[in-house]
Amino acid sequence: MIRLKVDLPIKFPAETGPGLSASVKLMRMSLRSVVSVDWRLASRWMDSKRDHKRVELAFASLELRSICESRRRATNLLGAEAARELAQRLADLSALTSTAELADLFPNDVVDRSRGERALRLQAGQDLVFCAGHVDVPVLEDGLTDWTSVSRLRILALEARHD
Repeated sequence: MIRLKVDLPIKFPAETGPGLSASVKLMRMSLRSVVSVDWRLASRWMDSKRDHKRVELAFASLELRSICESRRRATNLLGAEAARELAQRLADLSALTSTAELADLFPNDVVDRSRGERALRLQAGQDLVFCAGHVDVPVLEDGLTDWTSVSRLRILALEARHD
């Protein structure tokens, strides 16, 4: 926990007697409560190592981004169940430290589509197609993407699956 010391040049009237106004009491209470910031807020301001170990998501188009980031838009286009599952899977992706963990998390739902593309199968009948989002994509000696080193994903498409 990070502690902040607040030194404000505010002078309060004497605390004796019933003349202490309610606004001064409220201000004093609010200043006393600002004593700590927990790590979730601090990581926004500081260079937190916690944030560097998460997979970053990027999107191939603005339309795809709006579908993935807006539950209402996803619900209108895909239906409530598919939108809920899409939101859960995107949250799972962004919580990973590398994309290699994805195959461990969803062993039957990750499908290789080409040398550098994969798809995450959603139970609602869609495939979330993605590739590595690095400028210099990490590759193995055989030319395949080194998914253990990938920490950025580019979401390419959300396609209906025709099984």
